[in-house]
Amino acid sequence: MKSDREFAPRDAAAWMIAQQPTLPIRQIARHVGVEPTSVMRWKSDPLFNKLVQDKKDTIKDFEKRGLWPPKSKGLHGRDWTISDWVAQLLGFKKSLGRLKSPSEEGKAKQQELIEKLDYIRKWLSRFEEKRRS
Repeated sequence: MKSDREFAPRDAAAWMIAQQPTLPIRQIARHVGVEPTSVMRWKSDPLFNKLVQDKKDTIKDFEKRGLWPPKSKGLHGRDWTISDWVAQLLGFKKSLGRLKSPSEEGKAKQQELIEKLDYIRKWLSRFEEKRRS
């Protein structure tokens, strides 16, 4: 592996492939935030293929124990509600604001993401209000 910053996308791609081996390379790349050539390179790497196999074995083990697919539980041990999602988004937005002096490009992306989170939060709040009435 070339760098630590490649670890998270590579690991996420391994999980995706372990669950759905026929996913298109471009879709995987878009989801994990890398170029399709990176995913192609990973898929030809024996160590990556071993990582994928390890993830498949983990999934099989979890299935045997009734832990797969994962259950999504909210903040209070129940199924996720819109309020739980909004709370998670607000926590993520707050952590974005605490990033240590990002570059100008990083600041622009950070602001764009914060605006998207605000839009999602508002949409989720409206959705929950309509559902209640």
